[in-house]
Amino acid sequence: MKPFLDEVSKTKFREKVMGELVGIVPHKLDVSTLLNIVRKYADIIDEEALKREFAAALNPEIEDEKLNNVRTRFQIGLKDVLVEETIQILDHTLLWEDAIRTVGRPLVTRGDVTEGYVQKAIDNIKADKPFIMIADGVIIAHAGVDDGANRVCLSLLTMPERTDVCGYMQADVVIMIGTPDPTKHLEMLEQLNHIIEDKKSLQLLKKAKEPKDIIKLIQKQEKEK
Repeated sequence: MKPFLDEVSKTKFREKVMGELVGIVPHKLDVSTLLNIVRKYADIIDEEALKREFAAALNPEIEDEKLNNVRTRFQIGLKDVLVEETIQILDHTLLWEDAIRTVGRPLVTRGDVTEGYVQKAIDNIKADKPFIMIADGVIIAHAGVDDGANRVCLSLLTMPERTDVCGYMQADVVIMIGTPDPTKHLEMLEQLNHIIEDKKSLQLLKKAKEPKDIIKLIQKQEKEK
């Protein structure tokens, strides 16, 4: 889910393309220059408003940054959604469909997602066989933003042995994520990614005896950021 270009690359790309298309390099124009040009040919009714419009047009990355700040402010972290009641540590291994229904059960009980959302996640795997393995033995099941997720949520279960997933994957950690918004869950996913990308942390997660052990792992990861 990482962007194809980071912010610096996007800005350079945008400037290059704009320069090639209209024959100008954007940063060589400023608000004062444009205002002076406009004054030659028109009466300016609201100069301050016009300045803001020019500034936004010449520096779209500033507006992007403001938007990103707003999104970040309202994004939800892993600790906000992965709580003891959404973590299950099983002492037996389930068939993959049962594992997904089981990991989705707390979310249905809490009203985070509908039963239809859980079934859609299963149907997606059967129909499309998406590669949803995000780490060794870890899969993340989900449906779409319009398939019955009422809020950003996440649940997790671990099993002692791996189960075959529709003949093309094997998993001993099953995660379900739900979101009705395409951006609010991104911070949560990034934090989850930090944990499972680290082999030591992933092993600690798989060997956890109680949900609170996984909560402590998340808290430790948060402190180390």
